[in-house]
Amino acid sequence: MGRSPHDLFYQSLNSIITLCSCPVDKTVRFHKSPRKTKERFSLEAFKFLGDHPFVFIHCHVIVCNANDPNSRCAKGCVRSSK
Repeated sequence: MGRSPHDLFYQSLNSIITLCSCPVDKTVRFHKSPRKTKERFSLEAFKFLGDHPFVFIHCHVIVCNANDPNSRCAKGCVRSSK
């Protein structure tokens, strides 16, 4: 098993789990982490309908200074005002 057959996640069947640090899927739960350098979350297992033997997880990560209270990371869930 290697990388996803699609470089862009929106070119294939997908399910968005989080967006801007906010859970989109109602089964997503964020858990307290003992370290500032790690995030923990869980979600209920799921299966796409049809013949899809693999699930690939694509991530976009923001790295922030843990000591900066004004960083994007310190803001947590930021919902769009649209």
